Amino acid sequence: MQYQKKKNELFDVLVELTRTGTYPSLSWKGFQVNRLMTQLSAHVEPRPYDSYWRSYRFDARLSDFTISYLFISYLYKYFWEPKEKEDGATSNNSEAKILPAGDKDLNNHMN
Repeated sequence: MQYQKKKNELFDVLVELTRTGTYPSLSWKGFQVNRLMTQLSAHVEPRPYDSYWRSYRFDARLSDFTISYLFISYLYKYFWEPKEKEDGATSNNSEAKILPAGDKDLNNHMN
């Protein structure tokens, strides 16, 4: 319980730092604070009335979704997507031209 209380207090302190503009949003420290707040938003008690908590919680969910999407698309591309052969065909018989036996003129013309 003490651990949860400290996480809530840390989140409150970071929200106050963000509100007062202590860390410029386009600095390395600001980036680190935003990342920490995004991680903490998933661990503090839900605060649907707090716009900062909602914003950071949305960022955390968006980040989780993006990472999952990229990982799944990587797996699909390298393991499930059909591989193309060097000539662009996907199988050995895909570009074979089969002519009826009665078309001798076409067969001779093709050779």
